[in-house]
Amino acid sequence: MRPAISADRPATASALILACQHGDADRRHRQWRSLLDRDIDWNLFLVLGEQNDLLPLLFRGLPGTWGSRLPQHLVSHLHDHFQANWLRNRLALQAFLQVQASLSEADIPTIVLKGLALANTVYDHP
Repeated sequence: MRPAISADRPATASALILACQHGDADRRHRQWRSLLDRDIDWNLFLVLGEQNDLLPLLFRGLPGTWGSRLPQHLVSHLHDHFQANWLRNRLALQAFLQVQASLSEADIPTIVLKGLALANTVYDHP
């Protein structure tokens, strides 16, 4: 017989995702502290993060002090996605800089929009 699963598990997984995104570290830590004592479906947490392309941000939002209370496979999975995303962003930046230099040599002006424009101004870790 399978153990009873709390109906609150999806809400808790969603609340954890939101807590990772909060800019105020103290508030984020308080939210995590209150949520980690609940019955957490870590697989659902990962699925929701993947479906919403949030895995790198979830890794950045994990309070470091709670690492011992999280499943190691979860931390490893999020870390791997974070590293892959960082590398992909660096490669995209290099490609952009090469194209921008070529356009500049041809006296063609460029306008940077969306991700690249926001990376160093909005995000604390592009």
